[in-house]
Amino acid sequence: MVAITIIFTVTIFNSRLPQSVYWYSLNIQLRRYLLNNKESNAADFKNDKAYKPAHFNSNNNIPIEHVDGALQELVHENANANANANANANANGGGAGGLRRVKHKRRRVSRGLIIALVAMLSIGAIGYAAIALWVHSLDQSISLNEADVEKLKDALVVGDSDESKAFYMLVLGSDARDEGLTSRSDVTMLVRIDPRQYAIDLISIPRDTMVNIDGSTQKINAAYASGGAAGAVRVVSQFAGVDVSHYAEVHFDELKNIVDTLGGIWVNVPESFSAGNGGLDFKAGEQKLNGEQALAFARERYNVQGGDFGRAQAQRLIVEAIIKQVLASSPAEIPGLINQLAAAVTTDFSVSQIAKMALNYIGKDVTIYSAACPSYTLNIDGVSYVGTMFDEWRAMMQRVDAGLDPADETAEIPEKQLNDERLGMATNSAAPRDYKTLAENAMTTDDVAEVAN
Repeated sequence: MVAITIIFTVTIFNSRLPQSVYWYSLNIQLRRYLLNNKESNAADFKNDKAYKPAHFNSNNNIPIEHVDGALQELVHENANANANANANANANGGGAGGLRRVKHKRRRVSRGLIIALVAMLSIGAIGYAAIALWVHSLDQSISLNEADVEKLKDALVVGDSDESKAFYMLVLGSDARDEGLTSRSDVTMLVRIDPRQYAIDLISIPRDTMVNIDGSTQKINAAYASGGAAGAVRVVSQFAGVDVSHYAEVHFDELKNIVDTLGGIWVNVPESFSAGNGGLDFKAGEQKLNGEQALAFARERYNVQGGDFGRAQAQRLIVEAIIKQVLASSPAEIPGLINQLAAAVTTDFSVSQIAKMALNYIGKDVTIYSAACPSYTLNIDGVSYVGTMFDEWRAMMQRVDAGLDPADETAEIPEKQLNDERLGMATNSAAPRDYKTLAENAMTTDDVAEVAN
């Protein structure tokens, strides 16, 4: 038994995690088979191909069907063996000699069964240990540094223990190509997650949005530079008029690997254009993008109709497509996906929390809403900003908080949201309050290309 345990220990810890998950699944199935087939000879298992790892593909898929097939074959072989044993016993006249041989075999089987069960239980424990180590490693990878965590505790507002209630999450994104990526966020996205309604809202806030930070007029993407993650949470929370419960940083330079791990994503590209980075050409319409194409699409702002507004739209489309693809993935693909996501995301969430949240959505009819803060461009003293369209923003946040389509201006807003004086008030906005004429003569978030249904 010790030898078997050592062999399997080496096998599991020298393999990739998906293999350890495969082995753990296999062990569970083997134990079930042993318990249900007490007449089986444990020695027969050693030579059966069910003990041998199947070949894994490049996506680290767990070939459970190989296990099932091997077990079926094993059942068949053991059934034949039992039948032959019975036939031999009958051929010996069913006398005392035959009975003695059968009883002797059963004693050997019982001993072998105990050995096999103990070995399987040991292997199961090792599998748990391997998974625990892997999860711990991922937690370390996605975790914020201790200084940011302590500051975030004061900025994040965590609700009650009811995990089914909707909550808000701030997602900041950076692009490794951009100068000053360590101090300014390239993407600012407010995300509302509603576990009860299986709904997700992706709300872009333009990075050049004009706000007041520590008494001075700045762009909203400077909030991270002045106050880190906690500072960004406070500024966005005040701007949107909601409590932010969780935080994540997404590194867009890792986007390519995530998309490729998913086998590509389906995106309805709003317009035809040539990307300035990579020289890639895009045609309008629904199409499958690989990692390189998705990254180029998410980065482009010069050759698209809406400029930076268009880029924000593309980023939401990419995030939406990734979410849909992840939720459509098989359990066998999850370990590889988590590995890639861990390299691209830093968050206050733990791996177990992310997995639990994902499992709540998998297999459900998920609704994903996508919108941007109603905004317009303006120039003050030679500096380009994005101004807030206050009435439109407040009405949008009322719809978002009520779980309605943010873009549906005809939707009836409940009294609770109508009477909430915080929602969408943007009390920290430094943009002109008399904005109607300014918006009429400027580019707005409405100027992005429409996405065909």
